[in-house]
Formats: sequence, C-alpha cells, structure tokens
Amino acid sequence: VWRGCRRRLEECGGKGRMPLRYAKLEVVEKTGWLYKRGKRFKGKVKRTVVVKGDKLQVFDPSDRKVPKFETSLIECSVEPAGNDGLTIRAPDRVLTLYANQSEDAKEWLRLLEVATQKCEDYYELGKELGKGSFARVVVGTDKKTGERFAVKILEKSSDPKKFQRQKEIYMREMKIMAKSDHDNVVRL
Repeated sequence: VWRGCRRRLEECGGKGRMPLRYAKLEVVEKTGWLYKRGKRFKGKVKRTVVVKGDKLQVFDPSDRKVPKFETSLIECSVEPAGNDGLTIRAPDRVLTLYANQSEDAKEWLRLLEVATQKCEDYYELGKELGKGSFARVVVGTDKKTGERFAVKILEKSSDPKKFQRQKEIYMREMKIMAKSDHDNVVRL
C-alpha cells in the first residue's frame, strides 16, 4: 500500500508536508438583515438572510417559516455590488442584497465566498488516480503555479441520512489527518 501511495504522490508532484493552500476550513453560519431593491417602488426592502453551511435562505421579516428564496450555495457564485452590496448568482436567479454599512457587506461577501468555494476555482482537475466508497482522488494542477497534486474529492449525497453518515466519516478522517505526522500527509 505504501509504495502505491508514494508512487501516486510522486506522479502528482507531491513535495511532502504540504500546507493547505486555498481551502477555508470554517463552518459558515450567519443570520442577519440585508436589503433588496423592491420591484414596484425600487426602495430597499428588508430581508432576513440565513446562511448555514452550503444553504442560503432569504425570508420576509413577517414570515420566518417559508423562505422567499432558497438555494444551495454549491451551485452559486458571489461577487461584490458596489461598496455596500453583493450579488449572488444562482442557476435560476440573480439576487443582489445590500447592507447598511460597507463593513457588513464585506463580512457577508467573505462568508459567502467561503461557502461557494470550489476546487475547480483553484485547480485544473485531471485523470483519476483512485476511488473509494465516499471519495475519489484525481490529479490537480494549481492554476497559479502549475504544480501538480493529488486532490481528494468528497462526494456529497443529496439523501439527508446518507449525508449525515458521510459527514461523520469525513469528520473522523479529518481528525485522523490532523493527528497524522508524516511527510506525505497534508497537515490540517
């Protein structure tokens, strides 16, 4: 097993004890007020915005049970809109929201960028090196430097029960990797 792992790591240009480059390993969770432009009067309409993990919900303040808009952030992109706003591009809708202050808009933008980050934003993905029951490993080429790495892609199930089990396995693997001390294992 070791020889095969080492050979595959060398194929990807592994340099031993590599730090995580782009991953922002934080749980994204925030609830707050943002504003959107009204359709009829073009004034600002207050909305409650909830971001939890990769899920975005926008509620009318008078009804916190049924969201006016809901989407998975995995399929979205986010960009600044002026000094106090941000635009969320979902597959079926574009939503521009505004904060009272530019600092608040910057914080919302940072959190949404973490939630919408994708491996493909940083790496060109190549051939598959291996596959397991929950993940696959492919060759990834850093778009900035051209360096090659082994990239582990975790598959996410849409079934809530399967996803909960996957989440437990991912967390256990991350704990093991955090405790690992080897030149060919990325430190978390």
